[in-house]
Amino acid sequence: MNQQIFICGCEKGGKVAPETITALRSKLEEQNKGYTYIQDMCGSVARNPLDLLAIKESKNAVIIGCQPRAMKWLMDYVIFCNCGTEIDYLKADDLLESGDYSALETDKECVKKAEYTDDWKPWYPVIDFDRCTACQKCLNFCLFGVFENDDDGRILVA
Repeated sequence: MNQQIFICGCEKGGKVAPETITALRSKLEEQNKGYTYIQDMCGSVARNPLDLLAIKESKNAVIIGCQPRAMKWLMDYVIFCNCGTEIDYLKADDLLESGDYSALETDKECVKKAEYTDDWKPWYPVIDFDRCTACQKCLNFCLFGVFENDDDGRILVA
């Protein structure tokens, strides 16, 4: 099944080395695998989620970036998880190290770019509900007051 490939360059946050991103992009281009390069996925989720509509509109997406769990919860935050799109998340460093791009199937040879030019501090709180036990320690731990309870007692990013 053909996939749409998205690469987060993490240009603002720097969680993935620029050399890793450059090498991945080169490898994909050598193999005529099209992709969309997202300059900063966290910033786009926080400030311009509509810039990521291509992910929502694809039937089968692969997002390559820093940490798969973090990317998953960011996409869930913008409610992309409930749209019928199947999304796989790959860690850029692991993919580059393995060198196995055979699982990435795409018929598009074009390269697109989702630019992100806003100036912001690259920090975005994400709750991993697969691991959250609702102990509420984060409410006391976080110095910035970014977490709160909803009416059902569930932790939210405020």
